[in-house]
Amino acid sequence: MYFDFSGYSDIAVGAAHMLGIVLPVSFRSPNKATRIIEFWRRGHTTLSAFLRDYLYVALSGNRNGTLRLYRNLMLTMLLGGRYCRTV
Repeated sequence: MYFDFSGYSDIAVGAAHMLGIVLPVSFRSPNKATRIIEFWRRGHTTLSAFLRDYLYVALSGNRNGTLRLYRNLMLTMLLGGRYCRTV
């Protein structure tokens, strides 16, 4: 299953490159990670960037105090989880 997914990913990246489109790397061998946070960062590069840039920052990030910080983090995770289930 891993090689099947890897092959399709390579085909998509190669086809995009032939068309002049540079795709961001979204999979950096998460199974080689030594910590949980590193596993998340290696396996969810583009998802993390999307959640940070389009949800967390749009909610004003960590400005306006600690209560807003935790509220924004919780909303980002709730909305991000909802988005991932629908895709």
